[in-house]
Amino acid sequence: MTKKQPVAGTKKTASAKPGKDFSAVFNALQEILRPYEKHLKILPYKPEFHGLVTRLPVHKGKPFWFAAIRMGKNYVSYHFMPVYVNAWHAKANSARTEETHAGQSLLQL
Repeated sequence: MTKKQPVAGTKKTASAKPGKDFSAVFNALQEILRPYEKHLKILPYKPEFHGLVTRLPVHKGKPFWFAAIRMGKNYVSYHFMPVYVNAWHAKANSARTEETHAGQSLLQL
């Protein structure tokens, strides 16, 4: 029994797909949060995670989450917690971003 030889030009190469540059999206979202870092505490967790919480406990004796960014295998999640606090803001933005919302304060890009 003989093996089939691959046809020239059909070999798949490992390359990034267009529009899948998640590290660039992650870095851009970090830059958006950078001005707030001097007022909040940065949570060191993993290189693919960036979280900001209040410095002092403000809700049930615990710090309040301000924002978090997580880079997964096929997505970047951006959690913006003030949306939960401000109902008007959530209603105003829901029509524009309805297709990308996974939750009320989670935007997956």
